[in-house]
Amino acid sequence: MKKRSYFLHCIIFLILSVITTGCEILHPQEPISINPAGIVCSHEGGEFVIDVKADKGWSASGMPDWVKVRSGSDLAVIDIESNEGFERNCTLTFADAHSSATLEISQESSNMLAVSTDTITADYREGTFSIDVECYRSWNMECSHDWMTADAYSGEGPATITISISENSGTEDRNGFISFTSGGLSSEISVTQLKGPVLGVEKDMIEIDGDGGVVQVLYMSDHDVEITSECDWIRLISKGSNIKMIAFEVLKNSAGPREGRVKVSLIEYPEIFREITVSQGERISHPSLSIEEGTYMEISSKGTIRLHPIFEDMTDTSLRWSSDSPETASVDDDGIIYIYRSGRCVITASNAYHGVKASIELNIRLKASSMKVFLNDQDMSINPVAVRYPGESLKASIVMDPPEAYSDDIILYADDTESIEIEGRTIRCLKPGKSTIHAESVYQKLQTQFTIIVLEP
Repeated sequence: MKKRSYFLHCIIFLILSVITTGCEILHPQEPISINPAGIVCSHEGGEFVIDVKADKGWSASGMPDWVKVRSGSDLAVIDIESNEGFERNCTLTFADAHSSATLEISQESSNMLAVSTDTITADYREGTFSIDVECYRSWNMECSHDWMTADAYSGEGPATITISISENSGTEDRNGFISFTSGGLSSEISVTQLKGPVLGVEKDMIEIDGDGGVVQVLYMSDHDVEITSECDWIRLISKGSNIKMIAFEVLKNSAGPREGRVKVSLIEYPEIFREITVSQGERISHPSLSIEEGTYMEISSKGTIRLHPIFEDMTDTSLRWSSDSPETASVDDDGIIYIYRSGRCVITASNAYHGVKASIELNIRLKASSMKVFLNDQDMSINPVAVRYPGESLKASIVMDPPEAYSDDIILYADDTESIEIEGRTIRCLKPGKSTIHAESVYQKLQTQFTIIVLEP
């Protein structure tokens, strides 16, 4: 019984298998197909519709991030993003349960040409500049003038170009341009190179004798300058920022001929400078004579004073000494002064061979220990009172101790100016009265006084 059941099941399975295979043979499954089989897209991208013939439940794979696929029952919508780079390609695979088909997508490169700047401004010096070029197709470059050169004049794809600019030795700014082209696109860079700085000097050679002196040289420049000299015998003189003048003093030469330089350079462009060569002759002799004690001396006591002559550039040092007031002070052949009395005199030393001389003025004011006043013949230190009448005129005289002491600064004045009038050393009695007369010397720090009584006639 069990065997019969087993065979029955086998017969039923065989019958079903034959029926199923027969149906597939009579109605075979068609493979998946897509139309079109390829897409060629511009750099702008876009939306494309693809017909898909396939069994239900087909799918797409292999999409890069710039391709999106939206599916329907019998079509696919392909979204391609804008291309901002090189040409790109991809292959999408469409498959159902039984077969697959591929879609080739090709997108052209970006249609762009951009440069990193549209202007270049350079100073006068030789230099280089970098320009970034963004382009994903072949491009060409051209410079408008031969003072601009590039390390590459063509290429394909982004690049960094080095532009070399030669030095502008002219007196004017110069202008040019650099142009880029790619297909129908173009871009241009404007280039301006500034003129070279101006620096000129009135003269570049100065000749001066051994005595030296002050030198002034004009210059012209459109920039601030720095003036220097490494010579310690050339002393620069400031002339102010608004005066375009180089001023310096050449010091006196004490040896043989010498040469130095004054340098004028631009502060902003130190490589631009001018030099003034200073050529100084050898030392020049100038015989001169002076007195170490100076040209003026005040003396307050008797005695002797030795003067010390100073000789410069003199081969003969013999001197002749003299005094213009030998009764006040005399001088001997060795320059020793002998003081006799108060007063002024000039002592002179002279050399006939070189024709030079030097003088010193003496202001002699001898100190006194005391002083007396005489009113006519009356010694007022013995009898300090004088009796007189209106109309009398009296002569006052001063006697110093010692007599040669200085007395020129003594003044006389009266307490009562109504009865007494004083003019210099003359005393006049005006009307009856009594007055004290004072005699003072500020220099000597001495003073004395006496009385005059004017009686009624």
